[in-house]
Amino acid sequence: MPTPVDVPSTATVVAERMTALETASGHAVDPVFVRDHGRDWVLFRTVDYWLWGLGAGLTEDPVRCHRLAGIFADG
Repeated sequence: MPTPVDVPSTATVVAERMTALETASGHAVDPVFVRDHGRDWVLFRTVDYWLWGLGAGLTEDPVRCHRLAGIFADG
């Protein structure tokens, strides 16, 4: 199930939350890798849940996943 990171309505707020998660991870060795890896993981899990939700007949969550995947795919 999507977590509160999908609740914000703007890409800016999502980016701010991802930055906070990156900082909290404590991986200062290669911040670009951490950011890219985090974005890719969220995108993967979002699309996975999106496809499952469509197959399960959900109506609200696939819309939220579509919006979140669009934000991460553009970033």
